[in-house]
Amino acid sequence: MTQPGAAGSPASPAASVDETPAGLIVGAEARPQSAFAPLPRAFRQLLAAELVSLFGSLVGRTALPFVAILFLDARPMAVALLGVADIVAGFASALLLGAWVDRWPKRRTMLVADVARAVLMATVPLAAWLGFLSMPLLFAVALGCGVLGVAFELAYAALLPRLVEPAALLHANSRVAAGSAVVETASFGLGGWLVQWLSAPLAVLVDAVSFAVSALLVWRAKVPADGGGASAAAPSVWREASEGIHVIRRDPILRALAAVEFFVAAGSAMYGAVFLLFLSRELHFAPGVLGLIFAVGGLSSFAGAMLAEKLGRRWPAGPLMICGLALMAASMFLPALATSVGIVGILLLIGQQAVGDGGFTLYQINDTVLRQTRAPPEALARVVAGIRFVGLAAMLMGAVAAGWLAELASARAAIVVAACCATVAVAAALASKLRGLGSDPPEAPEPH
Repeated sequence: MTQPGAAGSPASPAASVDETPAGLIVGAEARPQSAFAPLPRAFRQLLAAELVSLFGSLVGRTALPFVAILFLDARPMAVALLGVADIVAGFASALLLGAWVDRWPKRRTMLVADVARAVLMATVPLAAWLGFLSMPLLFAVALGCGVLGVAFELAYAALLPRLVEPAALLHANSRVAAGSAVVETASFGLGGWLVQWLSAPLAVLVDAVSFAVSALLVWRAKVPADGGGASAAAPSVWREASEGIHVIRRDPILRALAAVEFFVAAGSAMYGAVFLLFLSRELHFAPGVLGLIFAVGGLSSFAGAMLAEKLGRRWPAGPLMICGLALMAASMFLPALATSVGIVGILLLIGQQAVGDGGFTLYQINDTVLRQTRAPPEALARVVAGIRFVGLAAMLMGAVAAGWLAELASARAAIVVAACCATVAVAAALASKLRGLGSDPPEAPEPH
């Protein structure tokens, strides 16, 4: 599945595909494919690696701050900076990594990223055992794992369309989202218990082992040739990094996805920065109750992932995506209506988790399919990196704005503003060509 034209050329999509009145992209020599054919073994192997890697990332995100708090008695500002270190690392490296991933073999990139993360994470329990654990070491580990995590994700995103036929991408991405929902729910609950049962450094060791297991799964996966599509005569990796942004700017659908990503990421970061503070300090919810309520969100995401394929075959993709976004945005206002712990407050939180997480999953799966089919294959990692760069920038701004707004006004006010950001994302989608996007996922063009 290769894209005609010069490698990394921003003009490639326009030169090789046509846009129908319904907004669909149809390849010049599209072949009929079965959307429900069994997914290839290589896809299943790499999906397992992706889910194990995701589990490690989420456990590490929980365990590293506990290492700082329990073993190093770190100050609140240091813990806060440690918590955003991976976001900063991803923001700083995403565009450059996108260009490199498009040049390099994707499977090898995933393998190197997993092995390197396993080694980095293993230094934390080793340092604790030897007595030289320090905050600079934790920052180095968090930053390094942040960069490597972005490299792994970009390589996986660029490799998946090479393993699955275009008509089966919705089916494949639904399975990815369903697995991710299960892993996120499990890691959210297990992360804290692993710290409590094993101690924080040993919980980080579990994280290192998970990356090693993921590396083994990647190594065993048999994938077709996945060499980079960028031209060997390209003047510089910096120029190639900017070409992903040019592709996004030229394509109205990708441009709309980037705009939605900005407002959703900003709102989500604001929400996440103050949500627990609001629930614990203003509403006085107990952690155990919150854990059970948050589990509803995982179940909702799983249900959304399982429904996405069926709904995507019956409803136009654009309206379905906008409906999912609208459900998420509306649900974000619900917790702000709660005034105390009680039946009403619990129902409002359950409603937010049940409606919002499932709704956003419907949007996210179709968003991923569009990225994989609108972007030229040889520049896919750069396009994904460009949209991710926009989202990470918004997350940093949103997190800072939430802290400032919570101190100036209240955490409730920050939650309302975050929900308004998500509402702007819905408006941006409605004002774009997403509104007229048809029901079938666009097919990748065939070589001329």
